[in-house]
Amino acid sequence: MKYVIGIDGGGTSSTLRILDEQGTELGSGVGGPTNMSAQPVEEVRNTLDNLIIGSIEHAGLSIGECNALCIGTAGAGRAYQSTILKGIIKDIGIKKNVIVRNDADIALVAGAGKEEGIIVIAGTGSIAYGSTLEGKSYRTGGWGHIVGDEGSAYYIGARALTEALRSYDGRRESTLLLPMLMDAINVDDVDHMIKYIYDDGFLKTKIAKLAKVVDEAYKKGDQTAKEILSDGSYELFLLADAVVRKLGFNDITTTLVTSGSVLLKNDFVFKNFKRYVEQNYPKLQIVKLDKDAAYGAAYIALQSLHVYS
Repeated sequence: MKYVIGIDGGGTSSTLRILDEQGTELGSGVGGPTNMSAQPVEEVRNTLDNLIIGSIEHAGLSIGECNALCIGTAGAGRAYQSTILKGIIKDIGIKKNVIVRNDADIALVAGAGKEEGIIVIAGTGSIAYGSTLEGKSYRTGGWGHIVGDEGSAYYIGARALTEALRSYDGRRESTLLLPMLMDAINVDDVDHMIKYIYDDGFLKTKIAKLAKVVDEAYKKGDQTAKEILSDGSYELFLLADAVVRKLGFNDITTTLVTSGSVLLKNDFVFKNFKRYVEQNYPKLQIVKLDKDAAYGAAYIALQSLHVYS
Protein backbone atom coordinates (compact mmCIF):
# COMPACT_ATOMS: atom_id res chain seq x y z
CA MET A 1 0.00 0.00 0.00
CA LYS A 2 1.34 3.42 -0.99
CA TYR A 3 1.52 6.01 1.81
CA VAL A 4 3.14 9.23 3.03
CA ILE A 5 4.75 10.22 6.34
CA GLY A 6 4.57 13.49 8.25
CA ILE A 7 6.87 14.27 11.17
CA ASP A 8 6.72 17.10 13.69
CA GLY A 9 10.32 17.20 14.89
CA GLY A 10 10.23 18.98 18.24
CA GLY A 11 12.87 19.97 20.74
CA THR A 12 11.32 17.77 23.44
CA SER A 13 9.69 14.98 21.43
CA SER A 14 8.75 14.14 17.84
CA THR A 15 5.44 12.91 16.46
CA LEU A 16 4.90 10.91 13.27
CA ARG A 17 1.73 10.28 11.25
CA ILE A 18 1.29 7.86 8.35
CA LEU A 19 -1.49 8.54 5.83
CA ASP A 20 -2.51 6.63 2.72
CA GLU A 21 -2.88 8.50 -0.56
CA GLN A 22 -6.54 9.25 0.23
CA GLY A 23 -5.59 10.88 3.56
CA THR A 24 -6.68 8.04 5.84
CA GLU A 25 -4.42 7.51 8.85
CA LEU A 26 -2.59 4.18 8.84
CA GLY A 27 -0.30 4.59 11.81
CA SER A 28 1.57 6.91 14.14
CA GLY A 29 4.58 7.08 16.39
CA VAL A 30 6.29 9.18 19.05
CA GLY A 31 10.03 9.54 19.55
CA GLY A 32 12.66 11.74 21.10
CA PRO A 33 13.73 15.26 20.10
CA THR A 34 14.90 15.89 16.52
CA ASN A 35 15.57 19.63 16.59
CA MET A 36 18.99 19.99 14.99
CA SER A 37 19.50 23.36 16.65
CA ALA A 38 19.48 21.61 20.02
CA GLN A 39 20.58 18.00 19.41
CA PRO A 40 23.80 16.55 17.92
CA VAL A 41 23.42 15.15 14.39
CA GLU A 42 24.02 11.56 15.47
CA GLU A 43 21.29 11.76 18.11
CA VAL A 44 18.85 13.13 15.52
CA ARG A 45 19.87 10.36 13.13
CA ASN A 46 19.28 7.62 15.72
CA THR A 47 15.97 9.10 16.85
CA LEU A 48 14.63 9.40 13.31
CA ASP A 49 15.82 5.91 12.42
CA ASN A 50 13.99 4.38 15.39
CA LEU A 51 10.89 6.54 14.91
CA ILE A 52 10.48 6.00 11.17
CA ILE A 53 11.38 2.31 10.99
CA GLY A 54 9.50 1.47 14.18
CA SER A 55 6.32 3.26 13.07
CA ILE A 56 6.37 1.69 9.60
CA GLU A 57 6.86 -1.80 11.01
CA HIS A 58 4.16 -1.30 13.66
CA ALA A 59 1.72 -0.28 10.92
CA GLY A 60 2.59 -3.44 8.93
CA LEU A 61 3.93 -1.46 5.98
CA SER A 62 7.02 -1.64 3.81
CA ILE A 63 9.48 1.26 3.68
CA GLY A 64 9.66 0.94 -0.11
CA GLU A 65 5.97 1.89 -0.38
CA CYS A 66 6.52 5.35 1.15
CA ASN A 67 5.96 7.85 -1.66
CA ALA A 68 6.81 11.02 0.29
CA LEU A 69 7.96 12.22 3.70
CA CYS A 70 7.76 15.73 5.12
CA ILE A 71 9.47 16.72 8.36
CA GLY A 72 8.96 20.08 10.04
CA THR A 73 11.35 21.29 12.71
CA ALA A 74 12.68 24.54 14.15
CA GLY A 75 15.68 25.82 12.20
CA ALA A 76 14.84 23.71 9.16
CA GLY A 77 14.72 26.84 7.03
CA ARG A 78 18.51 26.96 7.24
CA ALA A 79 19.89 25.34 4.09
CA TYR A 80 22.62 23.32 5.80
CA GLN A 81 20.20 21.78 8.31
CA SER A 82 17.75 20.92 5.54
CA THR A 83 20.51 19.18 3.58
CA ILE A 84 21.61 17.14 6.59
CA LEU A 85 18.04 16.10 7.44
CA LYS A 86 17.33 15.02 3.87
CA GLY A 87 20.51 12.97 3.85
CA ILE A 88 19.59 11.26 7.13
CA ILE A 89 16.13 10.35 5.88
CA LYS A 90 17.42 9.08 2.54
CA ASP A 91 19.95 6.90 4.39
CA ILE A 92 17.12 5.45 6.49
CA GLY A 93 15.53 4.22 3.27
CA ILE A 94 12.99 6.83 2.15
CA LYS A 95 14.06 7.20 -1.46
CA LYS A 96 11.25 9.29 -2.95
CA ASN A 97 10.07 12.84 -2.11
CA VAL A 98 11.71 14.12 1.07
CA ILE A 99 10.54 17.59 2.12
CA VAL A 100 11.90 19.70 4.98
CA ARG A 101 9.85 22.60 6.36
CA ASN A 102 9.95 24.80 9.45
CA ASP A 103 7.77 23.88 12.42
CA ALA A 104 5.42 26.85 12.04
CA ASP A 105 4.77 25.90 8.41
CA ILE A 106 3.47 22.42 9.22
CA ALA A 107 1.42 23.70 12.17
CA LEU A 108 -0.24 26.24 9.86
CA VAL A 109 -1.18 23.54 7.36
CA ALA A 110 -2.48 21.29 10.16
CA GLY A 111 -4.83 24.06 11.29
CA ALA A 112 -5.77 25.71 8.00
CA GLY A 113 -5.75 22.63 5.79
CA LYS A 114 -3.70 24.46 3.18
CA GLU A 115 -0.48 26.41 2.76
CA GLU A 116 -2.16 29.81 3.06
CA GLY A 117 -2.93 31.72 6.21
CA ILE A 118 -1.38 32.79 9.49
CA ILE A 119 -0.46 30.95 12.66
CA VAL A 120 0.28 32.47 16.03
CA ILE A 121 2.02 30.13 18.47
CA ALA A 122 2.21 31.10 22.14
CA GLY A 123 3.67 28.37 24.28
CA THR A 124 6.88 28.67 26.26
CA GLY A 125 7.92 31.14 23.55
CA SER A 126 5.95 33.03 20.90
CA ILE A 127 6.02 33.44 17.12
CA ALA A 128 3.72 34.34 14.25
CA TYR A 129 4.11 33.01 10.72
CA GLY A 130 2.19 33.44 7.51
CA SER A 131 2.27 32.06 4.00
CA THR A 132 0.51 32.79 0.72
CA LEU A 133 -0.46 30.35 -2.02
CA GLU A 134 2.14 32.08 -4.19
CA GLY A 135 4.86 30.93 -1.82
CA LYS A 136 5.54 34.22 -0.05
CA SER A 137 6.07 33.85 3.70
CA TYR A 138 6.88 36.04 6.68
CA ARG A 139 7.71 35.46 10.34
CA THR A 140 7.55 37.74 13.35
CA GLY A 141 8.84 37.02 16.84
CA GLY A 142 10.65 33.84 17.71
CA TRP A 143 13.64 35.79 19.04
CA GLY A 144 13.87 33.94 22.34
CA HIS A 145 13.14 34.89 25.93
CA ILE A 146 16.01 37.36 26.41
CA VAL A 147 14.95 39.77 23.65
CA GLY A 148 11.47 38.57 22.68
CA ASP A 149 8.79 35.91 23.32
CA GLU A 150 6.19 38.58 24.08
CA GLY A 151 2.82 37.12 25.04
CA SER A 152 4.29 33.69 25.75
CA ALA A 153 4.11 31.66 28.95
CA TYR A 154 7.64 32.83 29.76
CA TYR A 155 6.62 36.47 29.24
CA ILE A 156 3.60 36.04 31.53
CA GLY A 157 5.61 34.24 34.22
CA ALA A 158 8.47 36.73 34.12
CA ARG A 159 6.08 39.70 34.28
CA ALA A 160 4.36 38.09 37.25
CA LEU A 161 7.63 37.80 39.15
CA THR A 162 8.55 41.40 38.32
CA GLU A 163 5.20 42.82 39.42
CA ALA A 164 5.10 40.66 42.55
CA LEU A 165 8.51 41.98 43.62
CA ARG A 166 7.50 45.56 42.82
CA SER A 167 4.50 45.03 45.06
CA TYR A 168 6.74 43.64 47.80
CA ASP A 169 8.87 46.81 47.57
CA GLY A 170 5.81 49.04 47.75
CA ARG A 171 6.29 50.31 44.19
CA ARG A 172 2.81 49.23 43.19
CA GLU A 173 -0.43 48.06 44.83
CA SER A 174 -0.71 44.77 46.66
CA THR A 175 -1.23 41.69 44.49
CA LEU A 176 -2.19 38.08 45.07
CA LEU A 177 0.67 37.14 42.78
CA LEU A 178 3.30 37.44 45.51
CA PRO A 179 1.92 34.79 47.92
CA MET A 180 0.62 32.63 45.08
CA LEU A 181 3.98 32.57 43.29
CA MET A 182 5.80 31.80 46.54
CA ASP A 183 3.39 28.96 47.17
CA ALA A 184 3.81 27.64 43.61
CA ILE A 185 7.60 27.43 43.89
CA ASN A 186 7.42 26.24 47.50
CA VAL A 187 9.34 29.04 49.23
CA ASP A 188 8.38 31.09 52.28
CA ASP A 189 10.22 34.37 51.70
CA VAL A 190 11.41 36.62 48.88
CA ASP A 191 15.09 35.75 49.36
CA HIS A 192 14.35 32.09 48.63
CA MET A 193 12.27 33.16 45.63
CA ILE A 194 15.28 34.98 44.19
CA LYS A 195 17.46 31.95 44.91
CA TYR A 196 14.99 29.74 43.05
CA ILE A 197 15.06 32.03 40.03
CA TYR A 198 18.80 32.45 39.71
CA ASP A 199 20.44 29.40 41.28
CA ASP A 200 20.11 26.70 38.61
CA GLY A 201 19.37 26.07 34.95
CA PHE A 202 16.17 25.75 32.93
CA LEU A 203 15.29 29.36 33.73
CA LYS A 204 13.01 29.73 30.72
CA THR A 205 11.04 26.56 31.37
CA LYS A 206 10.51 27.02 35.08
CA ILE A 207 9.42 30.63 34.71
CA ALA A 208 7.06 29.71 31.87
CA LYS A 209 5.34 27.23 34.18
CA LEU A 210 4.33 30.15 36.41
CA ALA A 211 1.96 31.48 33.75
CA LYS A 212 -0.80 29.26 35.13
CA VAL A 213 -0.44 31.03 38.50
CA VAL A 214 -1.23 34.33 36.77
CA ASP A 215 -4.40 32.85 35.31
CA GLU A 216 -5.42 31.55 38.73
CA ALA A 217 -4.81 34.97 40.30
CA TYR A 218 -6.86 36.65 37.56
CA LYS A 219 -9.77 34.30 38.25
CA LYS A 220 -9.60 35.38 41.90
CA GLY A 221 -10.03 39.00 40.82
CA ASP A 222 -6.41 40.18 40.96
CA GLN A 223 -6.00 43.32 38.83
CA THR A 224 -2.25 42.95 38.37
CA ALA A 225 -2.74 39.48 36.91
CA LYS A 226 -5.42 40.85 34.59
CA GLU A 227 -3.05 43.60 33.44
CA ILE A 228 -0.32 41.06 32.61
CA LEU A 229 -2.68 38.81 30.66
CA SER A 230 -4.16 41.81 28.82
CA ASP A 231 -0.71 43.02 27.82
CA GLY A 232 0.21 39.52 26.69
CA SER A 233 -2.83 39.16 24.47
CA TYR A 234 -2.11 42.52 22.82
CA GLU A 235 1.51 41.53 22.20
CA LEU A 236 0.30 38.39 20.44
CA PHE A 237 -2.01 40.51 18.32
CA LEU A 238 0.95 42.68 17.32
CA LEU A 239 2.80 39.57 16.13
CA ALA A 240 -0.16 38.64 13.94
CA ASP A 241 -0.75 42.21 12.81
CA ALA A 242 2.75 42.53 11.35
CA VAL A 243 2.30 39.31 9.36
CA VAL A 244 -1.12 40.39 8.08
CA ARG A 245 0.22 43.69 6.79
CA LYS A 246 3.39 42.21 5.28
CA LEU A 247 1.56 39.52 3.32
CA GLY A 248 -1.39 41.66 2.27
CA PHE A 249 -4.03 39.76 4.23
CA ASN A 250 -5.59 43.05 5.42
CA ASP A 251 -8.85 42.73 3.52
CA ILE A 252 -9.14 39.14 2.37
CA THR A 253 -10.70 36.04 3.88
CA THR A 254 -8.12 33.59 5.17
CA THR A 255 -7.47 31.47 8.25
CA LEU A 256 -5.63 32.53 11.38
CA VAL A 257 -4.61 29.47 13.41
CA THR A 258 -3.86 29.77 17.11
CA SER A 259 -1.63 27.28 18.88
CA GLY A 260 0.46 26.82 22.02
CA SER A 261 -0.59 26.46 25.65
CA VAL A 262 -1.29 30.16 26.25
CA LEU A 263 -3.75 30.58 23.38
CA LEU A 264 -5.27 27.12 23.69
CA LYS A 265 -5.68 26.94 27.47
CA ASN A 266 -5.97 30.53 28.72
CA ASP A 267 -9.49 31.70 27.86
CA PHE A 268 -8.85 35.31 28.85
CA VAL A 269 -5.81 35.68 26.59
CA PHE A 270 -7.51 33.93 23.68
CA LYS A 271 -10.71 35.99 23.92
CA ASN A 272 -8.80 39.27 24.11
CA PHE A 273 -6.51 38.29 21.25
CA LYS A 274 -9.56 37.29 19.19
CA ARG A 275 -11.23 40.61 19.97
CA TYR A 276 -8.21 42.60 18.78
CA VAL A 277 -8.06 40.59 15.55
CA GLU A 278 -11.78 40.87 14.82
CA GLN A 279 -11.78 44.61 15.45
CA ASN A 280 -8.97 45.18 12.98
CA TYR A 281 -9.34 42.32 10.47
CA PRO A 282 -12.94 41.08 10.49
CA LYS A 283 -12.43 38.82 7.46
CA LEU A 284 -9.85 36.64 9.20
CA GLN A 285 -11.27 33.31 10.35
CA ILE A 286 -9.77 32.39 13.73
CA VAL A 287 -9.45 28.71 14.63
CA LYS A 288 -7.72 26.79 17.39
CA LEU A 289 -5.31 24.08 16.31
CA ASP A 290 -7.03 20.83 17.25
CA LYS A 291 -4.54 18.30 15.90
CA ASP A 292 -0.80 17.84 16.07
CA ALA A 293 1.46 19.44 13.49
CA ALA A 294 2.55 16.04 12.14
CA TYR A 295 -0.76 15.98 10.25
CA GLY A 296 0.25 19.22 8.55
CA ALA A 297 3.55 17.65 7.51
CA ALA A 298 1.67 14.63 6.15
CA TYR A 299 -0.69 16.90 4.18
CA ILE A 300 2.32 18.63 2.62
CA ALA A 301 3.76 15.22 1.73
CA LEU A 302 0.44 14.28 0.10
CA GLN A 303 0.40 17.50 -1.89
CA SER A 304 3.91 16.80 -3.16
CA LEU A 305 2.61 13.69 -4.92
CA HIS A 306 0.53 15.93 -7.20
CA VAL A 307 3.34 18.46 -7.66
CA TYR A 308 6.00 15.93 -8.61
CA SER A 309 3.86 13.28 -10.30
